[in-house]
Amino acid sequence: MQYKVNIEIKRAYRYRFYPTEGQARELARSFGSARFVYNHFLRLRTDAWFNEQKRLNYNDTSSLLTRLKRDPEFTWLSEVSSAPVGGYWVQDYREFLALESATMERLRKKVCLIC
Repeated sequence: MQYKVNIEIKRAYRYRFYPTEGQARELARSFGSARFVYNHFLRLRTDAWFNEQKRLNYNDTSSLLTRLKRDPEFTWLSEVSSAPVGGYWVQDYREFLALESATMERLRKKVCLIC
């Protein structure tokens, strides 16, 4: 009698890339936009909870993000790729739901990636 054994091997790879000045500028704009959106919605969500005991769900925040991009004051959000801006918020919202009762969220800080 033979037993079938499934072994899963995981490997990690490290990559490093050296962006050109233009690429570095675009990356900084994308990360800055994602950080702004994260901090903006964190503020909205905490204000809604502490002032009205109301929770903002994903659909609320998604429609607010669309309106925020259309606002003339924040047109620069539409100039960068929507993947880091919108995707960052989706990932954060899932993490928030998973850790909601465990800890309070913190503001994201700017980190120098090209030092």
